Amino acid sequence: MTNRDKTFLLSGNESTCIPLGQIHALENPGVLLLEVIEAQTGSYLGKDYIVRLDDFYAEFKDIVCKSKLIADDYC
Repeated sequence: MTNRDKTFLLSGNESTCIPLGQIHALENPGVLLLEVIEAQTGSYLGKDYIVRLDDFYAEFKDIVCKSKLIADDYC
């Protein structure tokens, strides 16, 4: 997990807080599938405020989905 200028590992059942507007990135360095649960707080819970600075995984997701290595409900 990279949150602003800090990079650190999170293990199972661990979490982190990302303040509104904070630049952040998530990477799975392990071999097991990563499951992310996002929880939002505040008066507005929409997703239209998200700005993707670099969608590094879009191409990877396309490859994985086309290969049928992952469930269709993910793709």
